Amino acid sequence: MPVYKLAHEMPYDELVNWILYFKERPLDWRDDNRTYMLLSAQGVKQKPEALFTSLALMKKAADREDPEKRLSRTLVSSGLFAKLQEAARSNNIEWEITDGNQDNRNEHNNGITTSENE
Repeated sequence: MPVYKLAHEMPYDELVNWILYFKERPLDWRDDNRTYMLLSAQGVKQKPEALFTSLALMKKAADREDPEKRLSRTLVSSGLFAKLQEAARSNNIEWEITDGNQDNRNEHNNGITTSENE
């Protein structure tokens, strides 16, 4: 869709969401991150957010995220979790992974439900 049409046809809520998205994830932040990795390989000791404003914005967005949600997201994507899931599957135990926002979930399982298949 051409930009001149997009300006007239995009709903306001979607426009606001795109603006918020680009405030938290600035364009070319990957280039800044790549440059920081090269600089750190050459011995630069400063933190990336001190050198690049785009990386500082990304860090602020990550810091605002709920720590429990961040932990559960990183756990589910980890290699250890994949191995645990594979071991459970070999014992006929299936794990259902949810987003953790369900009202009826146990507060200690972080959205992971187990069920034994007989």
